[in-house]
Amino acid sequence: MTAAPKTDLSLHEVADRLGVHYMTAYKYVRVGDLPARQDGRRWMVDELDLEAFQNQDGSTPPGPATVTVEDLRVRMEVGDEEGAWDLLVSAGAHISPLAAQQDLIAPALRETGQRWADGRGTIAQEHIATVVATRLISRLGNPTRRGRRVGTVLIACPPGDTHTLATAFFANLVRGEGVNAVDLGRAASPETILDAADRADGNVAVAIAVSASGLEASTHALVQELRSHPNITSVVVGGVAVPDEATALAMGSDCFCDSPETAAAAVAHAARV
Repeated sequence: MTAAPKTDLSLHEVADRLGVHYMTAYKYVRVGDLPARQDGRRWMVDELDLEAFQNQDGSTPPGPATVTVEDLRVRMEVGDEEGAWDLLVSAGAHISPLAAQQDLIAPALRETGQRWADGRGTIAQEHIATVVATRLISRLGNPTRRGRRVGTVLIACPPGDTHTLATAFFANLVRGEGVNAVDLGRAASPETILDAADRADGNVAVAIAVSASGLEASTHALVQELRSHPNITSVVVGGVAVPDEATALAMGSDCFCDSPETAAAAVAHAARV
């Protein structure tokens, strides 16, 4: 009798078979519990190895570890990217990549910033944590929804604002809404954004993330220039330096959103119109 041919499974397929999140499947591979091989940039698991993993004694996969913002903050502040990543992986059985970003990485970074402001931390710790946070977001990957993406959201800082981590955070939220997101970071002259709008397919919404104070006038001027483009359906201004509706409207925003999640839904809707 001929043995059944081997079938390679991606980690996403493995996660579906096990009923766990992708990051948990990756953890099983990383710690050596589940044999796998790399095919280019992807991990592949032999179906027979997966069956053996499922059928081993006491084979129920371990439950998700409890990971706190404080645990993550400590590792981020000392530049322990691998330790921070291991925490996110261990939490992956019960949270999505977006939840890891919004409920763990973002609060940890805010706490680091608050500790520096209060004199309990140093500027070096804040800078190190920011670099680690940026790398963790990149490693989490782009959240996706099934189906074709319609519309594009361009995300940028206004001139004079160099806090590009805010645009990276927001870009992932927008991708989670099922539209194309282009993170322009601080390369945000009007010409850069207008050129990106020219190259986009279909309607375009623009999100301006303002993290530094004193940029009201330059942000307003930027928004007014963007409104000249025929494909731009909406411009929304937000961020930590936009605390209320009056500030948002003074900067030229179409609306005020009280959370990043609300703003992502708003610009995604505008891009689909």
